[in-house]
Amino acid sequence: MDESSIHKTAFVTKYNQYEFVRLPFGLKNAGATFQRLMNKVLQDLIGKCCFVYIDDIVVYSRDVQQHFQDLKKVFAVLELAGLTLNLKKCKLIRKSLTFLGYVILEEGIKTEDSKVGAVRNFPTPKNVKEVERFLGLAGWYHRFIPHFSERAAPLHALKKKGVSWNWSEECQHSLEDLKDALQKAPVLMPPGASKPFKVQTDASDIGLGAVLTQESEKGEHVIAYASRLLQGAEKSYAVSEKECLAVVWAVEKWRQYLEGRPFVVLTDHAALTWVFNHPRPTSRLTRWAIRLQGFDFTVMYRKGRCNVVPDSLSRAIPEEKPLGCIAVCKAKDVNGDLPINWEELGRGQKGDQSLQPLWDEAKLNPVDPQRIHYVVQNDFLFRCIPDGQKGHALQVIIPKDLRPQFLHFAHDNPLSGHLGRMKTLRQLLNVVYWPEIQQDVWDYCRRCQVCQQYKPRISKLSGTLQSTPVKEPGYMVGIDLMGPFPRSTKLNEYLLVTVDYCSKWVEVFPLRSAKTPLITNILIKEIFTRWGVPTYLVSDRGPQFTSQLLNATCRQWGAIQKLTTAYHPQTNLTERVNRTLKIMIASYVRIILGIGTSGSMSSEPDLFPGAVAGIVVVVLLVFAAGVIYHHHKISQLQKQTC
Repeated sequence: MDESSIHKTAFVTKYNQYEFVRLPFGLKNAGATFQRLMNKVLQDLIGKCCFVYIDDIVVYSRDVQQHFQDLKKVFAVLELAGLTLNLKKCKLIRKSLTFLGYVILEEGIKTEDSKVGAVRNFPTPKNVKEVERFLGLAGWYHRFIPHFSERAAPLHALKKKGVSWNWSEECQHSLEDLKDALQKAPVLMPPGASKPFKVQTDASDIGLGAVLTQESEKGEHVIAYASRLLQGAEKSYAVSEKECLAVVWAVEKWRQYLEGRPFVVLTDHAALTWVFNHPRPTSRLTRWAIRLQGFDFTVMYRKGRCNVVPDSLSRAIPEEKPLGCIAVCKAKDVNGDLPINWEELGRGQKGDQSLQPLWDEAKLNPVDPQRIHYVVQNDFLFRCIPDGQKGHALQVIIPKDLRPQFLHFAHDNPLSGHLGRMKTLRQLLNVVYWPEIQQDVWDYCRRCQVCQQYKPRISKLSGTLQSTPVKEPGYMVGIDLMGPFPRSTKLNEYLLVTVDYCSKWVEVFPLRSAKTPLITNILIKEIFTRWGVPTYLVSDRGPQFTSQLLNATCRQWGAIQKLTTAYHPQTNLTERVNRTLKIMIASYVRIILGIGTSGSMSSEPDLFPGAVAGIVVVVLLVFAAGVIYHHHKISQLQKQTC
């Protein structure tokens, strides 16, 4: 210990006071200080005949005679530095040893039995802390377990902030799967300097997989496994881009082995053999090609049935059960009726002192049908609004005690869709009213936890709105795809969204895949033959919409195909509808699954597909800004004027 720091280590016993004069355990910088000392003492030998990690020194040699010489060198420098060894802890002249939780053998590296036993005997976790302890134990050996991240995903989900404790069957399966995988962990061979490396890669719709191998006298042996899930926008990449991403990710992950030497990349995607030499690559492929320019590799094609290991790594996730459906709407929901208990409402109206001026106005002031006024009917208080077409419309006056219930129904109900403040207010004003209703709706929507979590933060102010010139319903129709989603019982994974530019009429059709024949079939059967052939069909530049089949279909039916500007999705109105649908789907599933503010979840997980029908109902029932009539009403008016 430094003389000026000795007094800081003082401690008291019942017999005396003591101070440490040598480095003790427990000090914050004790480990780093000791490691620095060992690196300085052994600096001439590290990397030549030994490695050191704090107080563990590994001396390695090619043969026994050389090993004695290396041991003498290590003993000499330790003696010179005044350091002593504990003979009972020394293990000399070994062909295998345990170091940092690994067993180092002549054949390679394997897991330590005692550590694997601790994982195998680990009890079922009762809280998040125990889950973290298990993942810490098992995660140390992640390089030995194919697709470790996917296998451990249910356990990692329990650690997320705001998620309540819910040990499900999926979590138990993940726990047992990791235990079994560790018991069957292979021996990983160390990389050799003389043999070329092979990187086997594969990509699927859910993840990437890779295996680093090398040839030896006994055949091809594995050096390391790796896998990871696709993140966010990566799931939307084209197949070739996903395969390229797998190569870039794997090569950079094992850069320390591959850089500066030739190696082979094996893939089951034939296009990869020429994609990096494409005459007109996309900007993403160009960036990836630049990142790989520092490596000397050759891409070789291997048929999928021969590329089993990386292919299984990329696709290996816990088996998903087909998603079931539930009934999502009832007649009263579609009609927009609010849950009014008239007896409770009557008591609340009479007991709310803030409504007394409205009672007085309804009883004392004469009725003027040309202005807004208050009336009493059947002993209930209403607000009467003149309506040129129907004469007048009545709104029920809601007392203070019942207002939170109506705000919740108009905004949080599964068929309310967590709409914005203007649409929520419009929904309420169709049936009810109270003083300061607008401010209450503003405050409720602003504090809504679901809206804060799922709705994007739009900081950029909208410019001046410009109208799109459309002559009539069906003149211009936009189409787009959403997905992939969890598979339904009918194996549907995608949604085809269509919207009429004039009436804002939205229709959504489930698809099993995003292939062009399915899309054209829906357009012909559900749009062209039912609503008529649009003059213009607007879509983005996805491969499904630029295909020869869709172009030929549009020419045959007389529709003019319009493609949006690249990198400017706002051109297509369907993109704006998709944004609303995504928010409503997320909000709906959260509500139906029973995820409240505490983050708790009900036991029923298979509810997504049934949400689509109810959400589309909400979109159709809520008028878009600036639209007065729905599609069918506009069509009827047009027929009357012709």
